Order: sequence, then structure tokens, then C-alpha cells
Amino acid sequence: MKVIPIAADSLGVRSMATIVETEDCRIAIDPDAALGPSRYGLPPHEKELKALAHFTDITHKEAAKSDIIILSHYHFDHFSTGGPWFKGKTLYVKSVKSNVNKSQTERGTAFEEAVRGIAVPIDADGQEFKHGDTTIKFSPPVPHGPPGIRLGFVLMTLVEDGGQRFIHASDVQGPVASESADWIIEQKPDIVSTTTGLRSLRSLRPVAW
Repeated sequence: MKVIPIAADSLGVRSMATIVETEDCRIAIDPDAALGPSRYGLPPHEKELKALAHFTDITHKEAAKSDIIILSHYHFDHFSTGGPWFKGKTLYVKSVKSNVNKSQTERGTAFEEAVRGIAVPIDADGQEFKHGDTTIKFSPPVPHGPPGIRLGFVLMTLVEDGGQRFIHASDVQGPVASESADWIIEQKPDIVSTTTGLRSLRSLRPVAW
């Protein structure tokens, strides 16, 4: 298994775009990027805008070369409403039917309309799928950060191949919710990708512990 981070906050954009390659398939997780509209009352710098254009182009090209695209939730640093890179892909997404706030319901519904005819979104909440010898397993919806946060819920993704286990923990922010940490620990991953980077399981502890 190869795990390839392709865009991240440390590279100048908001993103957790990641490619996972196994013997059976190529998976693009959250293949997009964004910037904050303002920080300290200031708009994005020209260098940030160039970084965004660069990484948006890369994430979309990498998604187009993949067999499977996964959308953990509907914030714009993780997905675009539509695009040709979704055509013909197996598409696993956060459900808009439950455990989702109003804004993400609207964005997710708009996304389903935008890809109609080129791909069929499959609700992945708490589900498990097989692609040859590769297993893709999704967490139940967990908080986008601490419990009760208004940003809604996200899915974490486990990819297992050849005895190796990788988790893309999306925006669990640490994790800071015990339910997020518990699910990760139960899966016994070798590597976890969080908003703070790639980590081994030994270093994983929610800040509340």
C-alpha cells in the first residue's frame, strides 16, 4: 500500500487530500483544496491564491486518475460541487440523510445533482466495501472536532490491504472527541492521517485524555 498526501495545511492550503494505492485500486480521499475567506480581517495573499490554484489542479488531476473517490463531508476544502474528474468513478460519500447539518445537506444535495449522469454517490456512513483484496471501511458519523460542534459530522476511512491498515481521519481535529479516538483505536491502524499530519497509533491520544 502507498499513502500519498497531495495537499495539506502545511503546504499552504486547507486540505487533507490523500491518494491511497493498493494492489486492487487507486483511491482519492477528499481531493480538493480551499482557503479561508479572511484571516484577521485580511483576504488571502497572492501567494496563497497561487498555492490554491496549484493544489486544486493537482487534486483534481489525481482524482481523475483514481478508481474510487471518497468524500468525508461537504466542506469546500474537501470537495467540489461537481467536475469531470468524478466521471465513471466509484463514489463513496457522507450521507445527507442523517447526522448532517443544514449547510452540508444543501451542499451534498447540490453535489448529487451536479454528478447526476456521470457517477452515482453511495452513502458510506458506517459501511464496509471490498475491492478485490482491498477493504474500505467507514466510521459512523463523528463530530467535526469536539462533541456538539456546529460544523457537523464527518466520516473517517480505513483502507486495509496486505495486512496494512491506514486511516484517513478527516477533520476530527486531534481527535478531540472520545468516540472518534475510540473508533480509530479499535481498528488497530498502522498509520493515521489527521489534521496534524501522519501519526502512528502510539502517538494517538485525544486532548481530553
